[in-house]
Amino acid sequence: DGGQTWRNYVTPIAAYTYGIDFVQNNIWLGSNGSKILRSTDYGINWEWQKSSALFNSVGWKDNLNGWISAGSNVGTDGYCFKTTDGGLSWFQDFDSPGGKEIFFLDDQIGWMLWEGNSSSVWQTLDGGANWTQHYIGSGGAWIGDIFFISPDSGWACGSNGMLRFTSNGGASWVTQSSGVSDYISRVFFVNSLEGWIAGGYGGGNGFIRHTTNGGQNWLAQTPASSVHLQDIFFINEFEGWASAVGGTIQHTTDGGNSWLAVSSVPHDFADKIYMVDSNNGWLLANNSQGNDGRGHIY
Repeated sequence: DGGQTWRNYVTPIAAYTYGIDFVQNNIWLGSNGSKILRSTDYGINWEWQKSSALFNSVGWKDNLNGWISAGSNVGTDGYCFKTTDGGLSWFQDFDSPGGKEIFFLDDQIGWMLWEGNSSSVWQTLDGGANWTQHYIGSGGAWIGDIFFISPDSGWACGSNGMLRFTSNGGASWVTQSSGVSDYISRVFFVNSLEGWIAGGYGGGNGFIRHTTNGGQNWLAQTPASSVHLQDIFFINEFEGWASAVGGTIQHTTDGGNSWLAVSSVPHDFADKIYMVDSNNGWLLANNSQGNDGRGHIY
């Protein structure tokens, strides 16, 4: 009727959408993350045609089979690609939930996290053939990361110092008192009792907390600087690293009693760090703008 009334159609995407065009009953949308969606029935149903979205996490169950997840608000436009040939080729896995974080303990048991204020963790016990959804619950706090040390014991963390613990693989969760009120970016355990949390807020308020009783109590450790910490990784109960806003990397050899800034990379964010031993490891970094959006691997 010439624009006098409009009907709403829901698209499977939460990103900003900038482009729309149509020919007959075909509609195309273009949005953030180089996403292209197509509808052949005037917007009732949609299919992905192209996406170069933000990849959030990679998880492998063995040398051949793995997943990579993408999406901004997972659970709405999150999706998952899978490889069965060691990464030579990838296909969209419609049977997997996708999510912010993928975490596999072995070739059978794994989880995928739907982040957010009403977050969920999806669990598989058969190598990804089937997934079961469990709600984490957080009183409205944003959950953005998970870590499991065994098939039963795991943690979820996020905004406002929120830290949740499960003793049954994610079926139910209880809150642990972290002792902080800022964002917990990462939780990491070396065994069922000893672990660390790290985070901050924006570019500052960086903190590290340490537990030796499975998260019942957390003691403050002093990072090398007060910048927001993006990730923390330990190879044993003594030696660990933390990566931070500003591209700095911190190191401890005494379980976090003392931290030293040992190196840096020329980027706004040193995001993920993964070490295989005291000398060898990988670091992911990126800039808030510029460099045409590329990430960097060190």
